[in-house]
Amino acid sequence: RQTVPGTRVSLEVPDGWTTMSGSAFAGFAKEDLGASLIVNLIPAPFAMFVKRMTPETLLTKGVEVLDEEEVEVAGRQSVLLHCAQTAQGVEAFKWILIFGDETRSIMVMGTFPKPLRDDLSEVVKAAVLSARWDVEKKVDPLEGLDYSVDPPESMKFAGRMGNAITYTKDGDMPVTDPADPLFVVSPGDGVVQ
Repeated sequence: RQTVPGTRVSLEVPDGWTTMSGSAFAGFAKEDLGASLIVNLIPAPFAMFVKRMTPETLLTKGVEVLDEEEVEVAGRQSVLLHCAQTAQGVEAFKWILIFGDETRSIMVMGTFPKPLRDDLSEVVKAAVLSARWDVEKKVDPLEGLDYSVDPPESMKFAGRMGNAITYTKDGDMPVTDPADPLFVVSPGDGVVQ
């Protein structure tokens, strides 16, 4: 079992998978196979967030829901989605687990190329369903980031989503006043010109 850096979430990571670095996402990858396990922390109540994750909404993002079921993971009500998506010309399948509480949601997403479905689907599904959330664990939210930042003095750390970090005037997310500043830092996966 490995903790996703900077989070309170741990997974049973398959052999040969490594911690992702230099990416906007927090999790693990099997780069030679084009497969990944990503954990996103969403500052939205589980009940509200999961209602937004409808097949219709996901389809607008190019994600087709093949199956959806309610599951219990480590005593938590959760939703498991099996999806298909074509992105950048690559056909892939996804297992997405969503759980959380009254203030935040956790989304664990395992993705693998379509040609490897027979080899990876059950492995990735098992890893996704192995997710555990230790809400009491003390965590350095900047752990595992391969960059550093000196935010403006007027800004306070507000949270992390994947490997992106946010700062707000009062350190709260979401920002309560649309006029308040929001400072977001995220590594890029490409070259900026």
